[in-house]
Amino acid sequence: MSAPDHSARERPEAHADHRLPPLRPALHTAPLPRLSDAAPWAQSPPALQTRSSSPFVELERDTWAHLADTIEQPLNQDDVDRLRGIGEHLSLNEVEQIYLPLSRLLSIYVESNTELRQRTNEFLGEDTRRTPFVIGVAGSVAVGKSTTARVLQEMLSRWSSTPRVELVTTDGFLHSNAELERRGLMDRKGFPKRMTAVPC
Repeated sequence: MSAPDHSARERPEAHADHRLPPLRPALHTAPLPRLSDAAPWAQSPPALQTRSSSPFVELERDTWAHLADTIEQPLNQDDVDRLRGIGEHLSLNEVEQIYLPLSRLLSIYVESNTELRQRTNEFLGEDTRRTPFVIGVAGSVAVGKSTTARVLQEMLSRWSSTPRVELVTTDGFLHSNAELERRGLMDRKGFPKRMTAVPC
């Protein structure tokens, strides 16, 4: 009995096509544009210069004093003598270098506030009155708050945008000495009980 002839039998594993399937045709994509070629609105914003975002500005005294070079000095020595407090060392030169630029800056704020009120009224169709522009002067005891307030009042009243400047001091809210004696408050200086009303 002869053995079966397997030579003529087709072996699938011997004739299987092991070639990889053909690759898909490559996609022809346009090169990405360089950042410098992008439209201005699509580019990143330019790097900002290092600037302070604080509402406060620090200036050297000399820089601040130079701001007065283009501003006319409205006061004279007699005005300074009249405004100077007891024991105060206030000179005409100091008024020009310190208070003159400050008064001009404050007048700019007042003018801007007035313009804002006018434009707001125009937009809303209203006719509201301008509210007072309040400037506060704070500090420790006997540092020159009253003198500063008097000088600013005098200088601001010379600007056309601030013809009327009123001075309101905390001393004006104190009881008289007789009333303080009656209430036994003479030795409690600075306490709210010494005042007719607490200014706010």
